Amino acid sequence: MTPTPKNTLALKSNLGEDHSSLQFDTPEESAGIVICPADSVTTYFRGNKSLNTSSLDLNLSISTMEPFPLTSTTALNNQNLTKTEFRNGTTKKKTQPIYKDPLAELKKITDQILAIKIHESNKINLFSNRLGELRKQIPRDAIEDIERGNVLHKSFLETLKQNQIYQEDKVRLITTEIKHVDSLILQKDFKKAQSKWNKIQSAKKDLSDGMLKKISKIEGGTKKSYYNFRDSTLKENSRKKETLINEMLSLEASALHGAEKIDQLKHIQNCWKIIGISQNERKLWAKFKQASDTAYKSCKEYFEKRSELRISNAREKSILCDVLDEKLTALRNQKTDIRSITLLLRDIDTSWRKYSPVDDSKAKDLNKRYYRLTSSLRNIRKNHFKTNETFKRNLISQASKLSTANPEAKNQIKALQTQWKDIKSAGTKSDEILWIEFRKICSTFFQKSPAQKKAPQIDTNEKKLFLLLDSFKALANASLLDLEKPQHKATELRHELKSLLETYRGDNRNLITRQLRGYQHQIDLKISALPNSKQREALNLIISANQYLEGLENQLFDTSNNETYSSAFNQINSQEIPAFQLPYHSPSQEALRSRTQNLKQISNYDGFLKATAKSEQEIRLLCVEIEMMMGLKTPEEDQKIRTEMNLQQLKQMFGKEKPSKAEIIKNFQQNYLTIKASGPLPSRVKTRLQARYENTLPNYLSNSSF
Repeated sequence: MTPTPKNTLALKSNLGEDHSSLQFDTPEESAGIVICPADSVTTYFRGNKSLNTSSLDLNLSISTMEPFPLTSTTALNNQNLTKTEFRNGTTKKKTQPIYKDPLAELKKITDQILAIKIHESNKINLFSNRLGELRKQIPRDAIEDIERGNVLHKSFLETLKQNQIYQEDKVRLITTEIKHVDSLILQKDFKKAQSKWNKIQSAKKDLSDGMLKKISKIEGGTKKSYYNFRDSTLKENSRKKETLINEMLSLEASALHGAEKIDQLKHIQNCWKIIGISQNERKLWAKFKQASDTAYKSCKEYFEKRSELRISNAREKSILCDVLDEKLTALRNQKTDIRSITLLLRDIDTSWRKYSPVDDSKAKDLNKRYYRLTSSLRNIRKNHFKTNETFKRNLISQASKLSTANPEAKNQIKALQTQWKDIKSAGTKSDEILWIEFRKICSTFFQKSPAQKKAPQIDTNEKKLFLLLDSFKALANASLLDLEKPQHKATELRHELKSLLETYRGDNRNLITRQLRGYQHQIDLKISALPNSKQREALNLIISANQYLEGLENQLFDTSNNETYSSAFNQINSQEIPAFQLPYHSPSQEALRSRTQNLKQISNYDGFLKATAKSEQEIRLLCVEIEMMMGLKTPEEDQKIRTEMNLQQLKQMFGKEKPSKAEIIKNFQQNYLTIKASGPLPSRVKTRLQARYENTLPNYLSNSSF
């Protein structure tokens, strides 16, 4: 095949610029352009002239008037050669894909585009570019497909618009959260700051590159502060956990009792949970777990004994239930003895409390059986009380119908008194009330003659006794505050009553004696509920510190926003808070220290409000706790707290003894010190909650049976 004498080499810019052509004569002996094997981007022409295209972004195309033979090193025949065909590297500029069948590709992505959700920003951008390139490559004569592409493009524009709104809203939300992180860093609340920061990073996943750059500028300072705060917190937490590991290791070799060692072990584990994440968390946790397991094994002997004790207690409680069951069976076939039932219930209740603890798996069934049996016995006793009360009221009714003018009335009254003695008890309180009523009627039939010797003296002594008894009763019903000072008055009244009773031989002697003992018991219990000298000393120290701190806190309560709060905070910070003499009571010490630190550290209004809400919640918990222990009603506003606390208490106290009156009173006095030391809290709120707590003790004492 004869080569053509003229060939044209067209150099066309890839950037779409105008191209220029260079005409040259090919050597007759040459088959065309010869490509140098050593340098694929250099082309040689006749006359040993060359053109280097390595730095040009050009498309080279060869056109000939006739085909010419190809050598093994070239393959040029109506083809476009790009620089990638001359060099083995990759291009510096991205090129859009060329689809073999744009129409088929358009149909393929239509469903995918319609299924895109508004928040999928990256996918929206990807399909936006893909759709635009496909529309360009659709043949101009494919009118229907062009129209389909236009319709799809219009519907996709709405998605783009909604996505833009979505991203802008998310940027605003993230900006707000970033400011919140700054606030949490100032408050040194790492857990919440970490949670917020992680949420921000998750929220950024759905944003486009442009929005991410915008967010990056906003979070720049916060990001640095957060990571510095995180590093320092993780180091501090790591130090704290190392300390707990050492405590756990020392616990293994300690000489503590098994129960105390377990309590200490649980306390250390709770402290570990409170600290949060730290540096080298896995290594530290492995050390701590190993130390915990070792300390736990050292309590093996205690656990074995406790397990044996639980089994033994369950067996003893089962025996007590059998005794109750036998008693109930026997009562069906014999006359009821109320006294024996009362003694049995009292003795078994003491024994039941003694045999604790019991395994939870058995405790529930045993308690159900015990309460069912004791309830049955109490119901039997209650029914007999009601029957006896009915009999006694009937005798009172008969006595009231008798007339003193009737000469036979005395004999009839004596017969009624005999019947009264034969009737068993109607309950302690009912017996006392009924007897006073019956005795008053009977006394009208047996009044002694005025002519009898010593009668005036006896009447005078009886009047004195009843007057003194009324004074003693008033003292027994007095409030705790009234009993703080005149305790000596109760002693004087008691001695005076006793001296009169020694010379008194009237019929009311036994009644007065019983009443005196009841009132004395009530007075003694109330006096025992008064704070001791140490508690009074601690209370005086707390009151002194509380007055000073409340004065500073009230300045902060008078503010209403961050600006006014900041001014008041700076003014307080410029002052030096004196070192208070703290009471020998750990919870009160901690409460006062916390309030002092808050005045120095909480520099924003929102943080102060949170501290106030936390303090109020702690006092409410103490109020509900004491109300539950004393069996008193809780206000409706705190019923939810009581329900949750009641469930927790049932789990902890199941199978254990209920606290005694002395323990309840001690708990009241200890928590009262904590309430007085708590804060910050507005005066009106603290006064109301404090009064609610104070009123529980007199209510409990007045409602208690003596």
